[in-house]
Amino acid sequence: MTKMIELQTCEHCSKDFNIESMCSMEGCWFCSGCLEDFREHFKTCDHNWSPYVNEMGDEGQYCERCCGFVRNEDFPLLFDAPPPEHRPSTDDRPHESNCE
Repeated sequence: MTKMIELQTCEHCSKDFNIESMCSMEGCWFCSGCLEDFREHFKTCDHNWSPYVNEMGDEGQYCERCCGFVRNEDFPLLFDAPPPEHRPSTDDRPHESNCE
């Protein structure tokens, strides 16, 4: 019996990979190389946070510079500080601003 390999396209590099080797973030699939690139960019980014509510209804902060999103409840774990004091917005921010 042959095992079926499910392929998924990486949102960043547009190449197909075995889905078992990929990561899904906010419903977007990323290969390990592009995910590592994003993490490095996120770590070194001089973030410009603004309030945002994602597709799942999670309130958080969105950075237009690195296209990162951090839920408000996770913000203190990543940055050892509370999220900026803003009221969350439900507008549709373009996630393509600097993501490419």
